[in-house]
Amino acid sequence: MWEQIGRSFLANIEFPRIDLGAGVASLLGRIDFGAFDISRGLAKIFEAQQAHLLEALASIRLPANRDLYPPNLKDIDGLTLEEIREVAMGDGIALYRVPRKSTAEALIRAPGASARRQVLGRRWASISADCRACAEGWVSEATVPLRAATLAALDACDSGHTQAAQALTGSLVDTIVRRLLGQDRPKYVESKDTTTSIAYDDLTVGEFIAFAPIWSAHLKFYPSEGAAVPSVFNRHATAHTVSAKQFNRRNTIQALMLACGLISWAEDQMPHSGTVEH
Repeated sequence: MWEQIGRSFLANIEFPRIDLGAGVASLLGRIDFGAFDISRGLAKIFEAQQAHLLEALASIRLPANRDLYPPNLKDIDGLTLEEIREVAMGDGIALYRVPRKSTAEALIRAPGASARRQVLGRRWASISADCRACAEGWVSEATVPLRAATLAALDACDSGHTQAAQALTGSLVDTIVRRLLGQDRPKYVESKDTTTSIAYDDLTVGEFIAFAPIWSAHLKFYPSEGAAVPSVFNRHATAHTVSAKQFNRRNTIQALMLACGLISWAEDQMPHSGTVEH
């Protein structure tokens, strides 16, 4: 089942493409790394770690057909692929099916990463509700087994147990990424061997929106090397550190959005003629 979904994702589908190079070059000039909710020193570290990522993003090309956007993005006036790229891949904030249109638009139109983090903080309850509604709609054989864990993480988040919710969601993200990408996972996550996001270049727009946050969530973090703990959701930091910089409500919500977006994408790939009962 998961192999079938993975093959669909990894298929080389040809669509009309546009070159975002010039747009991204302009976009990068507007990113304010010092505005992140971290100290100025950590901002400089993060900027250095991201430099190669930002260079790689300039080459990404995506289909321009807005009909391929998920339902929560289709009706946002004037939405551009450059804006989607900045939020989904640059900041690692998932946009596939969750959150609702008004919140997605607030995230997309927010003036920088710090402002987007504030949106996550202010609207966490409605985002959690959106994730719950999404999870309750999973009915395929592939996604139903993940529904209980997702709802448990949402219950923990809504009850104020954000650390527990983030820990569970981090494992959930790791599970779904490994199931979907299989042996090709190393192409899509940063490591000592993979230093560019080139594997994302040939995705369809729906695939890109769903999978782009994987890159940010898996940026390298080696605590044994004395690396600063990331202040945004990071799968490795969630698994290997206990720190308020990593474990907090904003990161919990960011992780839940990623998990729900990925599982919802998998749900969308499956025929629902044969479903699993609730």
